[in-house]
Amino acid sequence: MIAWRRVPWTLWAFAVLTVAGLIVVLARASGDAPVTALVIYVVLTCVWLYFLLKGVRWLWMVTVGVGLVGLIFDLISGSATWIGIASGLVGLVLMLLPATRRYVGARTILARA
Repeated sequence: MIAWRRVPWTLWAFAVLTVAGLIVVLARASGDAPVTALVIYVVLTCVWLYFLLKGVRWLWMVTVGVGLVGLIFDLISGSATWIGIASGLVGLVLMLLPATRRYVGARTILARA
């Protein structure tokens, strides 16, 4: 179970940023994508955010890694928009702030004990 009050504001802000991105994707793909794909996307995002808020360290590391690689790829390929770069940078900063790292690290140490 998640102690919701112990989750740092940085992870809550990241979750809000992710849900905002999810809403944008759903709004843009409403008529083009199959409904099944959109439902799977929403479910996977919600499960991912749940375990991220729970403090699963390996998921935090994967999130940071994929965010960094995606940001670098967008910059190199030239396919990025300013809003994509800005939200990617804000997301990475939120994930790398000390409050987030302490929370994820503390949850891992408590799980091992």
